[in-house]
Amino acid sequence: MDQFLQAIGLNRTSDKARGRKIYVLHNPDGSPRWIWNAENPNPDFLRFYAVTNLRSNVFSILIRCLFILKLQHLFLKKNSLLVLADETHILNPYLNRHFALFTGTEGPNRKLVLFAAQKFIKIALNDNSKSLIEQEKAMLHLVSGGQYLEIPHSKSIGNGILALSDLGSRGKRINSFTALHAKALKELTKNQPREVILFGKTEIYQNCLQNLEIDKEVSFEQVPKNLTEILKTLAISLSKLSIPSHFAHGDFTPWNCFVDGEKIRLYDFELAHERMPFGFDALHFVMQQGILVDHLPYRAIKPKLIAAFELLTKEENMPDLDFDTCLKAYLLVNTSYYLGIYSRQEKWHIQVNWLLNAWNEAISDLLSSKENPRSLLIGNVFDFMQNQNYAAIKFPNIPPKDLSEYADIDLLTDKTTAQNLLQYFKQHTLVKRVNIQPQSHMMSIVAVLQDGSVLALDLIWQLKRKALEFMKVSEVINRSKRNDYGVKILNLADTQTFLKYFYGLNFSNIPDRYLHFFDKQESANIDHSMLSARVLSMSENRGMSGLINKVNYGLDVLRNTFHQNGIIITFSGVDGAGKSTIIGHTKRALEKKFRKKVVVIRHRPSVLPILSAITQGKEKAEQKAASTLPRQGQNNNWISSLLRFGYYYTDYLFGQFYVYIRHVMRGEVVLYDRYYFDFINDSLRSNIRLPKWLTKAGYKLLLQPDLNFFLYADAETILHRKKELDAEAISILTKDYLHLFRELDKKAKGKYFPIENLHLQETMAIITSKAQMQLL
Repeated sequence: MDQFLQAIGLNRTSDKARGRKIYVLHNPDGSPRWIWNAENPNPDFLRFYAVTNLRSNVFSILIRCLFILKLQHLFLKKNSLLVLADETHILNPYLNRHFALFTGTEGPNRKLVLFAAQKFIKIALNDNSKSLIEQEKAMLHLVSGGQYLEIPHSKSIGNGILALSDLGSRGKRINSFTALHAKALKELTKNQPREVILFGKTEIYQNCLQNLEIDKEVSFEQVPKNLTEILKTLAISLSKLSIPSHFAHGDFTPWNCFVDGEKIRLYDFELAHERMPFGFDALHFVMQQGILVDHLPYRAIKPKLIAAFELLTKEENMPDLDFDTCLKAYLLVNTSYYLGIYSRQEKWHIQVNWLLNAWNEAISDLLSSKENPRSLLIGNVFDFMQNQNYAAIKFPNIPPKDLSEYADIDLLTDKTTAQNLLQYFKQHTLVKRVNIQPQSHMMSIVAVLQDGSVLALDLIWQLKRKALEFMKVSEVINRSKRNDYGVKILNLADTQTFLKYFYGLNFSNIPDRYLHFFDKQESANIDHSMLSARVLSMSENRGMSGLINKVNYGLDVLRNTFHQNGIIITFSGVDGAGKSTIIGHTKRALEKKFRKKVVVIRHRPSVLPILSAITQGKEKAEQKAASTLPRQGQNNNWISSLLRFGYYYTDYLFGQFYVYIRHVMRGEVVLYDRYYFDFINDSLRSNIRLPKWLTKAGYKLLLQPDLNFFLYADAETILHRKKELDAEAISILTKDYLHLFRELDKKAKGKYFPIENLHLQETMAIITSKAQMQLL
């Protein structure tokens, strides 16, 4: 406060006889925002306030009513100070009558703005703001007004002090970019040089690169790490492109201009530059309004950017300019400039996070045609969480964007932050849709991107195993640290404790991939009974807290039972078609990408044992079945076949309900390695000889699997993989299966897909895509 007063020649006093009374209105954080002389009958401080929405309009009206009714002294009694004026100060003549002071925006470029004697006077507080004021004075000498544009007259009245004529006495602020704005911007540049050269050769491009070399010694850890990296990628993509450049205002926003009839009254030229990329001012106008005032996600801002750009190119008669290229250049220049400022600023106001998140998303959207969208989204997520309350579990010391497709992302956080992140996903331009699975202690999010890829996260606010809470999330987060890439992670001791509790309460050992968190193998050993006793004795699991945990766990079980989305997938094909390999890859993909529990069942539900187990015992019968080549049975008796088929059909008929209740209703994915279709097309494999119409009729009474894949290849390829069938049998079976799947796809429920399984990646792409559509 005293710094601001002294900058305009005022000092606090307790002398009521000589002192002059002033009022102060504060920011939400308690810092002073507006200061004015108490005898001022007008709320001149509102000259600094942009009325841009309903909330700001209501505030403005209430303040004006207070002054009209002369009630401001009643409400502002506690916000008053007594000051003495320094009569030798250069600004003293402006303070003799009424004045209002705006204390500026916190940061390295902070300056004061004084409104007095129908002038706005900018007062530098440091070398940075002094440089900006000198910049504004120089830029105002370069430009002139015209038919659609009016600019302020300026006068230097001291070192780092600039007086500007009042342009706000007439006109109004308009929040949307119009054809008039485009005309005014054209007029702004009419007498200024233009050029089209490689963007990488320009001075402004070099300034961007310099801004991105953030000094780690002076920057604060709230600077998002991924944003800096994708800005460098953006810079590389622009370096060899030719982009028109010209004079730009640099901070062309609705609150820096008034619309007066058919004229734009424009002020605040501190950030003006003679060589800005084309469209900078128009894009800045829309972006700042959308983020700071309308609070729109980038997805909603982008169409407005396109519309403004089209208005400008039409006015400039430059219809062939590429929107994406100009938007990239704008984002590089603007974001790198402010990132350089914010990196030297210890305290951020909330708007900084709004801006950085929107710019980050816009850059990722522009890069997504060349870069991996999933990696870009992961980077955006961790930048969004940069200054939030969270800690990542078991997170590797690598850049987040380099996480593998199957990497787990488990974040400890609070419920509010989890909901904010969910909203961020729902609004993100790279995200097509979001599936959530809420539970009492966590939320699982699966985001499907526009390109079909998937990103899954678990957001956890209570660390529990069933009804037992074993660690306090808030305490773990408070002890967290940042890794080399800015990700907040659990400290080593908490990581070891988490691993022991998580796996110990599941009565399993810590997996080998996590043993590197322990110095010695012995320290990773778990005494399960001692661990369980320790957890049961915790206060969180006793008394009312324990009861609440049990109730919540019961509700979670019920919710998961009735609201889960499990499916059944079958894989058919002759021996050598690659079923085992594909099933293995599918199981891993579904478990890692979609966070689904996967159960693999061979051929049938197996509620009933295989027939030979009756005479040979289960274990011996299964060993014999596994070692015997298919289609070797000698059964030729139709009665025996009918009895055998009836036995296995009974297993399918009743076992299907067991599988559905036991697995599908719990949200699990069931993979069948072979299915009932073998009884239709290849009953000889089960030592059954019956007419096809009979076995096919039986399929109508079964629950239809959601997805059915028939894997096939030419006989030569099959025989190269396995020599269990001859070429003729392979060709006949393949033909029969293809015919059956085409027929079932038209008549039966479920979906049936023949896939020529020659290339693993192509086959898996089809299967995961179909499964994703079914699950999400």
